[in-house]
Amino acid sequence: MNKEQIPRNAAFLLPPQPNSGIPEFGIKNAEVGTIRLRMLGGITFLFGELPMLLSADEILRSLKGSLRLLQRQADGFRAFDTSVEGVWRSFSAIILTTPAFLVILADQRLQLGADRAVAGLFGDPGLVIRETIIYIVSWIAFPLVMIGFVNLMGLGKRYASYIVAYNWSGVIVSLTLSLPTTLRVLGLAQVEHAAFFTAMLTVVLLQYRWFLARTALGITEGLAIAVVALDIATDIGVASLMRTLASGI
Repeated sequence: MNKEQIPRNAAFLLPPQPNSGIPEFGIKNAEVGTIRLRMLGGITFLFGELPMLLSADEILRSLKGSLRLLQRQADGFRAFDTSVEGVWRSFSAIILTTPAFLVILADQRLQLGADRAVAGLFGDPGLVIRETIIYIVSWIAFPLVMIGFVNLMGLGKRYASYIVAYNWSGVIVSLTLSLPTTLRVLGLAQVEHAAFFTAMLTVVLLQYRWFLARTALGITEGLAIAVVALDIATDIGVASLMRTLASGI
């Protein structure tokens, strides 16, 4: 493929320029070509002019596919757009998890004590900014970690299908896990009851993520467990690190 054949909004798929001084790593995919993340003073997504807005049709189709996967129906993968645009748009699914983020924010506010609780949900700008950053970074951290994993395991061609499904599954996971916390924050459930239901839901959702990894990546059951464990470790590690850094500012 020459430069004239490459769409204007996919310019970041071009081979790296020689002697650019910018470290790069890529993942080969049959449908997506080469997705590269360039590192220049940090990791930067080269979106170019890719459309990031989700249509109602894509949202409904992708959520239906996610629910099919939750039921361990592999045909749910057919619902996802694994093109270049589809990969990037799947990260926009975080917008649909806004209710879950608000629950997290309310929970964190209450944990700080009654003196701040009376200030309102957005009464502490520092808290809002901190939790927003943690939430967004947590959303993209694992997909970045998985780049190294698929390259190591020679699974680069399956990365796009897995990450698109993973990002959309995040909507189901986030909203589901927010339900017990919502009841607790509203005073409609005791802490013990909310913790119990959270644990039960977590077991179901971990099996969901396990099935997703095993099927999309075509790996063994044991390796799929490792992927889920890596997901959990990344999420906990990022949140802990970000909160530690924030507390020191």
